[in-house]
Amino acid sequence: MKYYHFLLYCAFLYTLVGCGPSIRGDIRNYYEGTVTNSIGEPLEGIPVYFRSEDFELGKSITDANGFYSFYALEASGGNPDFIFGVNTGYYWNDTYDEGNYAYTNYRLYQDYTEDRIYKKDIVLYQIKKVNINITKVTDSQATLTYHIAYNDIRCEESLYEEDDYPYECYEIRPYSNELTDNNPNLRFSFYYATVADPIFYYQLNNEQQVTVEIPTTEDETTITIEY
Repeated sequence: MKYYHFLLYCAFLYTLVGCGPSIRGDIRNYYEGTVTNSIGEPLEGIPVYFRSEDFELGKSITDANGFYSFYALEASGGNPDFIFGVNTGYYWNDTYDEGNYAYTNYRLYQDYTEDRIYKKDIVLYQIKKVNINITKVTDSQATLTYHIAYNDIRCEESLYEEDDYPYECYEIRPYSNELTDNNPNLRFSFYYATVADPIFYYQLNNEQQVTVEIPTTEDETTITIEY
């Protein structure tokens, strides 16, 4: 019975630590660089971290010059790759909270670095929100086709040159559809990274296509169209 309890205890310990990374002694890697916005201005107070899965192995906060530097423990096991990134907020299923800059991560493989020094200058793009409201107000039959395209706020890149894993970095998100009498209205909101201006145009019946300019100076813009 004591042996059985011992096995249960070992199994419990394995569930706690067996799936996570294993620290490789006192081996440390060094990280440094700058964090700026899209026009080269330094960003202060941005957390830069190195982690594996949910385990944070090192972290720094940028100073007034946007500079960061820190040592991080080296680990193995758990996830075969490691994340070196910028904590600008929470991103999940096209929603974004806590922060004004796009979600940015770099996938890194420790085993392929010999000098244990990583230097990376990071450019962050602001995020903005657009609300598009299209409402049918006439009784006549009509068909309105529209097209929307914008840069996603998520960026994940690999710093390992031979990596053939697919990554997304400010991917362009296109949406095209049509509104008919059976489905005449549209309520659509999205966040975008200011890598490029979002695109929005529509066409009513066979009339000339209309391009709508979306102001990029405001953090949130609402566009209302009635037809």
